[in-house]
This record gives sequence, C-alpha cells and structure tokens, in this order.
Amino acid sequence: MSETKDETEPTFEIFEKLIKVGLDNNWHLKEAKYKAHVSLLSHSISIAGVTEELMNIIGGFSEYDRKIALGLAFCHDFVKEDEERADKGQKVLTKERKERLAKILKSADFSDEDIEIIAGMYTYSSGLESPSQAFQLFKQPSPKKDSTKIRKLVHDIGDYLASIVDFTKPGNISESLINNLKEFDLNLTYHSISPIRGVLSSAVHEALHKKYQEKGWTPILYRANGTLYVGKGNPPTFTMEEIIEGIANSLKEYLNNALETVDVGSKAVGTLNATIIASPKFLFLNEKTIEQFWNKVFRQVKSPKNIDKENDKAYLKKWKIEEKEAIERMKLLIKLEDILKFTKGVIEVFEEKDKKDIIREFAKALNVEIAALEKGLDKIAVNNNSSPIREEKHDFAEKVIMGLGGWPTNENIFFEKIRDILCKCTIKEYKQRPPSSGLDYQKYAESLANDINYPLISDAKPKIEETYNHYSKGKIRGTAACNLCGQKPEKSVTAQFLGASQIFTNFLAGGSNIGGDNKLCVCSLCELEMELRGLMYSGDVKNLTEYYLIPQFSQPPVMYRRWRDIASHLIEGMDKNGVYALRDFYSWARKLNEDFSSLNDDAKKIISQILNPSKGVIDKVEQVLKDDIFGGDIEEAKKTLSLSECKNWKDLSNTVIKKISTSKEMKENESSEDGIPDDIRDIIKNILHQNAGTYIGITPNYILVNSLDYIDDREAVKALIYLFRGALASRLFLCSTIIKDINFEPLFEYTPKGAVLTSMPLDLDRILNSINIPLVDSWLPLEKVDVFLKKFSCVVLLGDYAWRENKGKYIYILTNLPGLTLNHIALNNNGNLKNAIDWLDIIFEEGKYATDVVHGR
Repeated sequence: MSETKDETEPTFEIFEKLIKVGLDNNWHLKEAKYKAHVSLLSHSISIAGVTEELMNIIGGFSEYDRKIALGLAFCHDFVKEDEERADKGQKVLTKERKERLAKILKSADFSDEDIEIIAGMYTYSSGLESPSQAFQLFKQPSPKKDSTKIRKLVHDIGDYLASIVDFTKPGNISESLINNLKEFDLNLTYHSISPIRGVLSSAVHEALHKKYQEKGWTPILYRANGTLYVGKGNPPTFTMEEIIEGIANSLKEYLNNALETVDVGSKAVGTLNATIIASPKFLFLNEKTIEQFWNKVFRQVKSPKNIDKENDKAYLKKWKIEEKEAIERMKLLIKLEDILKFTKGVIEVFEEKDKKDIIREFAKALNVEIAALEKGLDKIAVNNNSSPIREEKHDFAEKVIMGLGGWPTNENIFFEKIRDILCKCTIKEYKQRPPSSGLDYQKYAESLANDINYPLISDAKPKIEETYNHYSKGKIRGTAACNLCGQKPEKSVTAQFLGASQIFTNFLAGGSNIGGDNKLCVCSLCELEMELRGLMYSGDVKNLTEYYLIPQFSQPPVMYRRWRDIASHLIEGMDKNGVYALRDFYSWARKLNEDFSSLNDDAKKIISQILNPSKGVIDKVEQVLKDDIFGGDIEEAKKTLSLSECKNWKDLSNTVIKKISTSKEMKENESSEDGIPDDIRDIIKNILHQNAGTYIGITPNYILVNSLDYIDDREAVKALIYLFRGALASRLFLCSTIIKDINFEPLFEYTPKGAVLTSMPLDLDRILNSINIPLVDSWLPLEKVDVFLKKFSCVVLLGDYAWRENKGKYIYILTNLPGLTLNHIALNNNGNLKNAIDWLDIIFEEGKYATDVVHGR
C-alpha cells in the first residue's frame, strides 16, 4: 500500500477522534476480553498502539498505511459494542456491520475510500467456527491494495499482544504469536519486578527500559510489574553491574529533576528539640542541597519574642547597658544558639574519624578556638536550660560573636554573614568526603536489583530464603521484619510517615504488643521510598492517600506523554473553566449532574488545555519574557525567539508555551529545532513544571499520585469519597485505580480486575449492593463506573442541599427510605423538593438502572 496517497493527519489527531467515538458509544463500559477486565475502548487503543509501534520497528510503511492500520486496529473488535452480536470468532462483515463500521470511521474523518480498504482487510479466517462462516468469507469485499502485512500485524500480532494480561506466566505467550513475529524477523522478551514500591520501582522500570533500548529492543506492552519488548535475534543479557549502574543513574535523574522544583536540601532540616538533621542523605546530595539546607535553617530559626528575664537577669546586668538593648542582645544570642545547634547536627553526620578535622575547619571559619568550639557545641546540644547551662550556652554564643567582630549593628547582615560562613565550610568538607556520605546510589541500586524477577541477573533463592527467615523469626520471637515489605529491617519507623503505631502488621509475633523492642521497623528501601515521596509534598505525608493509576491500554510514546501530562494536571486541577482536581469531589458531582456526557470530552479538553495553558501560566510566562529576559523590547524578543508573526506579548508567550509543550524530549547535546534558545527554554519549562500539579512516580507502567485525605472519622464516608475519586480517575485516564490502605506499603496485587480497588467496610459493601452497585472481589466493575458516578453525584448534591455540615449525611441518604430524606428537607430547608426527588429517583432506581439511564436514553 506504500504507493497510495501519503497525505494524512498526524497519528495522534486520528487517535483523539477515534477515542472520542469510542467514548460516545460507551466502549469504556464494555468488556473486551472475558476475565481480562479490560474495556473495549482500552483494548482498541492497545491494538492500535501496538500496531503503530510494530510498524515503526519493521519500517517501510507510508503515513497512509499507518492511518489505515490505525483505523483497522481500533475497530478490530467493534462488534463487541453490541453484546448480543459479539459472539466468538464472528469476524464476518454483514451488511449491517459494514454500515456500522463505516459510521464509526466516518466519525473520525476517514474517507469512503479509506473505509473500503479497511473493510476489505477486516475479515480474516482465524477463529471461524463453521462452514457457513467460511462461506461468508468469500462474499467479503477485497482490499484494493496488497495489505497482507497490515492484516497480519493487526489480527495475528497486535490483537494477541494487546490481549496478554500477564506475560510473565508460562504459556501466556502462544507459539503461534512467536511464529507470526518470526515472519517479520522479530522476537519477544520482557522484564518483571516485584513488589511495586512506587517511586523506587518507577526508577527500576525506567532503568530497564533504557538498558533494553540500548541493545535494540523496543517496549511494546506495559504492565504495572513489567514490560514486554520486541526486537531482532536472541533476547539480550545483562550483567549485575550493568543493571545496578542503570538503576543508580535512574535514581540520580529523579533527584536531579526534583532539585529543579523542590528545595531538596530543606527536607534535611529537622526540629530543634528532636531530630536536628531529618535526612542527612538529602543534605549531602550536592552543593545546591547544602545551600538549600542552610537557607531553610536561617528562615526557620527566629528570634524569640520574649526572654526569661528572671533566669537571665545576671547576664542582662553583666553587659551594663540599657535594659531594652540588653534584651535585644539576649534575643540575638538565643537565635544564634539555635543556629549553632544545627551546626552541631551537621558535624554529627560526618564519620567519627573525620569530626576532629571538621571541627577544626568550623573553628577556623568562625574565628573561635578549637577546644572552645567543641565544648560549646556540646553544651548547645543539651536540651537543658537550667541557669548554669544557660549561662554556658550564652558564653559560647558570645565568643562566636566576638570572633566575628563584636556585637553587630545590623542583625540581618550579621546572620547573612554567619550563613555564608557555615554554608561554605559545609561545602568544603562535603567535597572532601566520599560520595556515600550523602545518598549512596550504589547501595540502594544493589538492593533494588533484588526486586527484579526477570531477566535473571542473580540467584533468587538467597533472597527468598532471607525474606522467609526474617518473617518466620518475627513470628516466633517477636523480632520484626520490615513492616511494609518483609525484608530485613534497619530502623524503627516514625509517626511522621505511618501515623499511629497501632496499625496492623503481619510481621510481628501473633498477639504481641507494638512497643519497646517490638517497634514497627522498615528496611532501607521502604525508608527511602517514604523520604522520596516526602520531597514532593510540603505537608505531613501521613495525611496523603495513595492512588496507583494502572493503564488499561498500552500507549505508544505520543499517548504516554499526554497521559503523563493529564495526570500531573488533574491532581491539582486546571483553571476555573477547566477540569477540577480529583479531591474537589463536590465540583465534580455538580458538573456530572448538570451534563454527564461532558465527561467524555474531558480527556480531550485536558489535552487541549495542556497545549493552551491557563491564563495564570500565560501571564507568568509573559511577565518573565517581557520584564526579566527582554526588558520590554518585543522586537528583540520576536527576533531571538524566531517568532516574527506574533503581534503582542500575550500572543508571543502563548506561542512559546505551545512550542515547548509539544516539542519532543531532547537528549543531551541535542539541539532544538523550534528556534527557542536553550537558556530561555529551561526558564519557561521550569515555570510550566511548577504549574503542572503534583505527581510522584511516572512510567508507562503506572502513575503513583498523592492526594490529601478526606477528613472524616467515619470509615464508610471516606471509602465512598475515595471510590468516587478512583472512579473519576479510571474514567478520565482509561486506567484501573488502586487506592492503598497503608501509606508506603508496596503494591503486591497489581493485576487489574475492574475499574477501582479500595478497602470497603462490610456494611458499605451491602449498601452499594442495595443501589445496584455490586463490588466484585472489592473491585468496582468497569461496566458500573458511570452508574456509580451518576448515583454518588446525586448523593453529594442531595447531602449538601439537605444538611450542609452533617458529615454523616451521605450514609444517612443511602441507608434510609427516600421519604425520610424528603421529610427532613421539608421540615428544615423549606426548599424546592423537585431536585431532591429527581436525585433520589436516580439513587434508588433499581434493577433496570444501567448505562442507558445514565446517558438519558
């Protein structure tokens, strides 16, 4: 077909139109594969994406070939939209089916000629079950061009690949699939990991993707626990050293990216009366994190508003100055003492053998005798403010002041001077220390390599035995294994991450109390996972809820980039006229009640808003370009940015954002083709990144996102809210959403069995059943997503209308007769009952309530 006309739309634009058609026809609610729990829409996208990637690998196909293949692949199982006609093996195009196929493709702007070609390739002999079906095959239209390759890629390879649920299980990759791939000189291999740790596992996935790609193998199918690859020849092999190096580099890349938007070093700052250095590994990542650390210390430490005049009266009199001035001196002393306490904490992080040399350097920088500094810092570190100790602390702080030139006339300049001294001294010592003094990438990479199940780079038996021994020893003697993953524990966990110590753990002796020597413990990997997630959130991480978004389809690279960007925006929401944040469930409820069909447009709307950012982002970029970079000279800006056609700053800013948002990811030393200088590109990308919402770990295999908890003591109410959020995410991302019970616990069950998985109190399970929302093995089924979203939207709106502040209102509505709710409204609200009656009708409509009702048919 390669000689056929070659003018066609970009693949992504065709994808968009086909996805819209699928959503409008409820393909997202139809199950494509029995027991595979994959919707017809997701499966159709997967076949199309896999076929597109295979065509890239094989080569020799025109753009028109790709368009035809995309249409054929997307419509491969279109008959399954009508369950009564979706009988197995029925791939014969009847007149009625051909008309339906034509309608679908015309909605995506395929021409009559395109449709004839696709219809000619649609039928194939595989799976025909009877002579009558075989006879029907002879009556099918023939393709106008020789399209054997495309037919085989779609029907015999793409469909089979997209249907594989777990490629790690023996027998799930058929011999026929291997033979069909061999016709194109292709072979398959995969990688798999377990458990799924979140950020750390995303780093492992990324590292393995790069290693396979370096050896010529292309990712073709993504699952939460691994990736399937296509390549030529025998599968590649890797040494342990190669894998460890790759994981270490992936971790470095994650931290380097975090450094662009987060004050990583500030996360090392602890509290004065507890842990002074909260995370040494983030203090000593590089010089920038050290600067961030000391900047945060000097921002955090404040002069006291008042002093203890009674205990400090001797000191105040010693200076023989006015009381007001003496009080100001005392405040300065106390602030300096707190800062010096952090100095002591920094020194304590160093190896014992190095501390003498480090103290000598700090003493030299502060112009204080070594013995005086050592003794003074020891006193500073003591949490004891009795009079003798207080005076010794004051004496030491005053020595530091005298060493730096005496009492300052300007306190701000004085503390800036001390900050610079401490920062430079710390950086100097950091440069002389081994890399392991900060984050030991090598050590963590070695541990993470043990999570790799395939390719086999080490003997798995020792790892299994070690985990089992820790687990069984804990059961027998009450000695804990890691509370989260079961590996060797290394430190006690703090309430900062897991909250109350009463949470359940299966890694302690049965019936034992948690406390004393029986504290909850975590391994080094789980500790690092907690800390990495904490980098991306400024509040208390234990107040976050974890959502794993696992795609139901295997995205080609262009779709993955959009999927990633959609996720980052949806977590925090878009502008006022766009898409709301996941946590804003009331706004979503109102929106869905007003126009449920608009949900089908939201994925496309989000993408268009990524390409056309909100007004606030444009204004920020405009301000930076106009004021900071070009000083108001728009002609210079247009010349530098190669945008002579732009009429004003707003137009120019919007165009720059579009160019940067849609450009491909550039490799190191690769030049941009859009005319924007690299330094300006970096500044604008940083602005866009800061406004892109909060996400944690992102790979094509899954996205891990955090959202604030819904605060309510009633577990049933929280479970309903989380189910609603998860259903929204599933609907908008075409993914399965897994909502975790215990923060930071690795994901061990990662094969999707529906739309949303979340813990559900038993009584709530029964309540949902009563309104025709049955959960299957704790999963919300795909076909019930829209029904649940519509019903619960009505519950939210009705609850707000009737009760306002009553947090138990949602459960009350679901567990009481509709008449009681109406009676409450009539007695207390004096409002219009019509909306309430309509909402109750939708909530409690039984039996026949299904997608047709949701969509108003």
